[in-house]
Amino acid sequence: MTLAQLQQLAAPQHSVLLGSQLRAAGVAARVERRMVRSGWLVEAMPGAYVTGAAGPSQWQRAVACCLLAGEGSALSHTTAAKIHRIPHVVAGDRIEISIPRLRHPRIRGAIAHRVGPLPPEDVVRVRGIPVTSPARTIVDLAPRFSSLLARRMVDDGFAGGLWTIHDLQGALARAGSKPGVRMLRVLLDERGDDPPAEGGLEGRVGAALASFSPFETQYQLILAGNLLVLDIAWPPLLVAVECDGWTLRSRSRGKFDADRRRDNLLALHGWTVIHLTTAMSDDEMRAAVFPVLLRAAAKGAR
Repeated sequence: MTLAQLQQLAAPQHSVLLGSQLRAAGVAARVERRMVRSGWLVEAMPGAYVTGAAGPSQWQRAVACCLLAGEGSALSHTTAAKIHRIPHVVAGDRIEISIPRLRHPRIRGAIAHRVGPLPPEDVVRVRGIPVTSPARTIVDLAPRFSSLLARRMVDDGFAGGLWTIHDLQGALARAGSKPGVRMLRVLLDERGDDPPAEGGLEGRVGAALASFSPFETQYQLILAGNLLVLDIAWPPLLVAVECDGWTLRSRSRGKFDADRRRDNLLALHGWTVIHLTTAMSDDEMRAAVFPVLLRAAAKGAR
């Protein structure tokens, strides 16, 4: 098989090739070693390579892990949380993946979780790769967090449109007696009816501020050991916008308190935070943001 054909094989896999795929394509072990020495193949994980790259990205390592794990597996836990940008979760260097109990692949350098068959409702595809859904991911991670932090994660997930109460209730019902399930059920019972997500407000704010781009949405930074997620941010200017929906904050004391602590921490590190609400018109939003950006840019130019 020619190099062009191998590249064509790797293309739908984000330029990742397994050693087993090379064998199936008729590439001898000695030829494989020569391709590695020449730099055409770069190891992503034991048994998996990236084609024609200086070094694999973290995403390509995750893809390699998923391919090695085989059918029925899905990226999960902190790896899935990073992909979905779930607030308050910091992913380590090791890929985490859920693998059906009946499968026994050897994946060195990854954290494998043996699980029963993953229900289709608990798996989504991100760029063609299976990943546990945001709701299933929070259920998997719940045992690692205190009830206070879990409450903040649940609240912020609602605010970011990552899940609804129905999504979480479904994931909990399918999880059975997994650790952490009871804690999450108690948190949901405290909430009552499904609050409206603020994802719609964030979309409206993003459109209203389009003329002030480039900016980053769901921007993550770590201050004093705390992971913060900002709805919209201009990091070089230390300016952020928070989209405040009244219903969620009026129902969630945990979200209200967490937001106050976060704003204080940001102010301590030189950030300016502008709060926009559903009651504001697009013109009001722009009028609130523009002078702050102008003043920050002028200050940076001095």
